[in-house]
Amino acid sequence: MNSKEDIGIYITATNFVLAILFFASLLVFAYQVKMEKYGVAISALQAIIPIAAAWLVLFIADRQLLIENQEKDKQSKLDTVKSLHYLIVIGRDLRARTKHFSFMLTKEEYYVLPHQLEALAIGIEKRYEEMLQEKDSYRFLPGDVLNKLLGLSGSIFGLTSLLRSIAIQANSTQKSIREVFESIKKTNYSRQSKPTI
Repeated sequence: MNSKEDIGIYITATNFVLAILFFASLLVFAYQVKMEKYGVAISALQAIIPIAAAWLVLFIADRQLLIENQEKDKQSKLDTVKSLHYLIVIGRDLRARTKHFSFMLTKEEYYVLPHQLEALAIGIEKRYEEMLQEKDSYRFLPGDVLNKLLGLSGSIFGLTSLLRSIAIQANSTQKSIREVFESIKKTNYSRQSKPTI
């Protein structure tokens, strides 16, 4: 049992005990009135006041616990939404960065410098690390989504390695980024097209 259930059981038990005491005091009061012992009846009626006060305090405590539990649930849901939205933003940013890389290499009039590729690689790595460090949001994600997030690691590593190697080759050979990328594509294509024995 957790503490919420324990408190609920204690409140229910105390309510039951107070109800028994309240009705017992009422029965004593009614009996004393019937016996025409009004002094004793009034003292029995005075015993109801602390019971009613205790019942009121217990009712207020019960309502307060209910409100606190609702606030905790609401805050937990808000934290879940915030964490998931943050992961969505990081995912969209990663997608935008990779699309920008594709854009840089496909637009002929866009001149790409090696340091831009290095900055892009660093940015992609940092964003992916931020995604991995957002541990709170992993509590709310299903297993297949977690596996896909962790599976991105190889793709991120491959992409950033490609960006860095293109930048290094462009710096060392004085070729343009686009020329280096095309030569890498041709080399990979020729490797894939060779028949294996």
